[in-house]
Amino acid sequence: GASAERLGNNTKLQAVFEVSEHENPDCIQRFTLDNERREYVQVVSPEAKQITARQSRFSAQSSAARLMHSVPNPRSAKHDIADWQECETSPPAPAQWRVTGCSRRKIAEGVTVLYSPSIKKAHFGNLMICGSVWTCPVCSAKVSEARKQEIKVASDLHCAAGGHMYMVSMTFSHQRNDVIAVMLGKFSQARTWMRAHREFKEMRRDLGFVGDIRALEVTYGDKNGFHPHEHGLWLVADQLTDRQLRTMMNVTFKLWHKACKKFGLGLPNRKRGVNIKKAISAADYLAKCGREQNWGVSSELSKQHVKTGKADGMTPFDLLRSYEAGNKQHGALFIEYANAFFGKQQIRWSKGLKAIFGIAIMQDQELAEQVISEDAAVMFSITAYEWRVVLHQPYDVRAQVLLLAELAGLAGARDYIERLCQRSDLIPF
Repeated sequence: GASAERLGNNTKLQAVFEVSEHENPDCIQRFTLDNERREYVQVVSPEAKQITARQSRFSAQSSAARLMHSVPNPRSAKHDIADWQECETSPPAPAQWRVTGCSRRKIAEGVTVLYSPSIKKAHFGNLMICGSVWTCPVCSAKVSEARKQEIKVASDLHCAAGGHMYMVSMTFSHQRNDVIAVMLGKFSQARTWMRAHREFKEMRRDLGFVGDIRALEVTYGDKNGFHPHEHGLWLVADQLTDRQLRTMMNVTFKLWHKACKKFGLGLPNRKRGVNIKKAISAADYLAKCGREQNWGVSSELSKQHVKTGKADGMTPFDLLRSYEAGNKQHGALFIEYANAFFGKQQIRWSKGLKAIFGIAIMQDQELAEQVISEDAAVMFSITAYEWRVVLHQPYDVRAQVLLLAELAGLAGARDYIERLCQRSDLIPF
């Protein structure tokens, strides 16, 4: 039952209570009130959150693979049809989305499980990695975390040298029937035009502009459809005066309004078109971009199978979660989004800004393929047949294999895989 002493307080905003299952003190669960949802949610440890997050990412990656398996990759459209027609050969097969094989397709004879004693984490080796921040929950988590660390290093060094930072967000009005690919193309043209404008360059020079870091993001709402927008972190030499801030706001909004009109975007309004505020630390900016790093880490573990975003601001991975739960319309929207963002860069730095802070330039693919720790060593290998069995389970068990390797070691993980093989109907090679 619930603790009467704690529930006796009617101030629900601070209420935390415990529930015991079957009077077993080892099964006590703690709950607290989620102010946004206005309901009690389970309180879990950081370790449990990490376990749930990994399972959620693997599961969603499998859903993305199933969803995108029969969808041609946009790269297929680049094939020159005339080439194969002249040679009287069959047309090239459509390029497949790399997420369909990410962390699943072998690149060697067998799959390895590597373990790092320093961080007590395990991961798979000898598997293809797609490196997509747009369509792959697993790679997005790795890449976004690495990008966040880069931004934190730069912002910390800049502030330590006496510099200041400002967050600049730009958006435009949109409607539900707007096509995301068309909007995204116009959005890119409008941003490029504004940044190249003489008045914009002069304004930033007068403000002591050092450089900026920009993050491209998109959300979806049933009312107004897809909503692409950009968050920028401007680094300036000195703190801006109130007058300089007003100038910055007026010039930015004026030029952004012109850019939207010039390239056929919905005209922004004063309230939401451009937002500028001082950033005290990198955390202020990071809270605005790369939100999918919180994938599945909600304290409400009982609802991991459904979306975590608001109805009017779902992220693309929220759409994928909703598709997992059975919403086919959201699956179609995820495909539309994936095609529109194919090949786009999520985080952009001003030219030469990384060099100022001594940050190496690395591609998303490189970051996704980085090992989790230098001391990671092979714990055991999984044969090709065993890996087939792991992948052919009715639900994704890859996270379970890694968890057992971390908690039960070689013997526990191997025993689990062997029991899966004993129950499997797959015929060995």
